[in-house]
Amino acid sequence: MHMILTNYGNKKWKDLCSFGRDLYAFWRIGKLLSPDLTTMIALTRMLVHSLSVAIKRSIMVTEVAEARKALRTWSRYSNLRFKYTRKRPDIRILFARYEHGDGDYNAFDGQGRTIGHAFRPKNGGTHFDDDELWSVSTNLSTGEIHLPTAALHEIGHAIGLEHVSDYSSVMSAYFTTPKARPSALDIAQLRDLYSEYYRKS
Repeated sequence: MHMILTNYGNKKWKDLCSFGRDLYAFWRIGKLLSPDLTTMIALTRMLVHSLSVAIKRSIMVTEVAEARKALRTWSRYSNLRFKYTRKRPDIRILFARYEHGDGDYNAFDGQGRTIGHAFRPKNGGTHFDDDELWSVSTNLSTGEIHLPTAALHEIGHAIGLEHVSDYSSVMSAYFTTPKARPSALDIAQLRDLYSEYYRKS
């Protein structure tokens, strides 16, 4: 499966963002769900900087849980912290079909091929193709996509990580088997990007 990411080259977090300024998503689509179904997640306070994240569409509880797990996983290897908020998000997590507000080039193509894409800061949009057969099972049936792996991958992009050439890595552009955690290469990339801030473990 292929995931699209605009390539910004090898830059440090401080090169991508202006510390002290909030980052905001540049578009809104649809309307927010009722409070019990809308989950807004925020990356808060990396020193003086914060990011916020929102998940939108009529999202199933399982999908929200997998997004939260992916955020917690990246948090485990960095100083990024997550909280829930209703304020304007910096990163929007969206399940959508076909053209969904970020241009024809990034339109989804129905089931198969492109399953998701994400943009690095300052945009941070994290989008999943709603036509895919998403599954949380590691025993996938034909045509099913492992949502936990896709969420970990796309949220990795939203916090600034790039594709890597190692197919065993969650940040590989292609994956065929479920992955529960970042590889050593993914963690090294994360710590290099956030070298001034990461929590040593």
